[in-house]
Amino acid sequence: MAEIKWQDPPESKLGRPSKWVEIGAQLRKRPSKWALVHHGSPTVATNIKTGRLRLGPGVFEATSRKAEDGRHDIYARCVEAES
Repeated sequence: MAEIKWQDPPESKLGRPSKWVEIGAQLRKRPSKWALVHHGSPTVATNIKTGRLRLGPGVFEATSRKAEDGRHDIYARCVEAES
């Protein structure tokens, strides 16, 4: 019989959680206000909306706009802060 080891996986380092949790904390301080949070790939907005990028407790919206340099400005806001 094959031997297995029961254990939880380590924390994911995807999306640099500390940076995004800090951004989420700032967004929760000003609910419903849009903020420019990133300049780069538009997939960051999708990852915020789907929760793949964890901004901490709350419900967040995100959108992107194409910038003059061809990259995208990512805007986000906290629409519902969880306690």
